[in-house]
Amino acid sequence: MGSTDSTTEVVLSVAARSDVAPPPQFPTGIRSGLMRVRRWVKSYLREANAGSGEAALAQACTEFGLRPDVLARRFGELDANEQAKLRLAAAWSTGATWLTFIDPFASVPGHVRAGLRGRLADLAAAH
Repeated sequence: MGSTDSTTEVVLSVAARSDVAPPPQFPTGIRSGLMRVRRWVKSYLREANAGSGEAALAQACTEFGLRPDVLARRFGELDANEQAKLRLAAAWSTGATWLTFIDPFASVPGHVRAGLRGRLADLAAAH
């Protein structure tokens, strides 16, 4: 496997295509804990040119088991499981043909990771 930097570069190159959802990348640094999730989601959906917006996000949150109150919280308040579910839900809600991710399951326990991968696979198969 390639290094993290080279893998990220490849993912970002693929994400530049119009039919590909950009990888959901959460804010980092000192201000990341202060930013509200809803504000980031709106920015991400705008970047991804997702016309369906928050209606699709609400459905995607339900599909991945993410409670709606998460959108009103700050990033610093989310645990690893909620962050992983939010990454998947945000990308899924774009409606793009192809989704890209950069380490979407960081710090998520194995049994939760398997469940999320399975749910994503089920949704993709049904789509």
